[in-house]
Amino acid sequence: MTAVVLSVNKVASFPDGGGHFWVYLQYALGLRQLGCEVYWLEQLRPVRDPDRRAYVIATFQDRMKQFGFEGRTLLYARCCTTSSKASRASSPVRAARRRRCCGGQMSC
Repeated sequence: MTAVVLSVNKVASFPDGGGHFWVYLQYALGLRQLGCEVYWLEQLRPVRDPDRRAYVIATFQDRMKQFGFEGRTLLYARCCTTSSKASRASSPVRAARRRRCCGGQMSC
């Protein structure tokens, strides 16, 4: 069986955009129907409100379960982009960046 990883953009982080979800889901369903082992890979956008983050993840997981993709979703969070300049930044700069991008909840 061929394994396929779909790397999608802003679906889990945008639970109110149903049409956006279907754009990618049709590919996943079609590939699965053709016999592929399909995995859904997505970067979660930073959210400052932990309740909103929990809602976004729960809503996404429920939708994926409805279509038989439970256990085949790979969600990851990337708090801050790093560059050579950013990696040399002082500790207060890193702390400010952490507060801006994820409410200081994740370690960057």
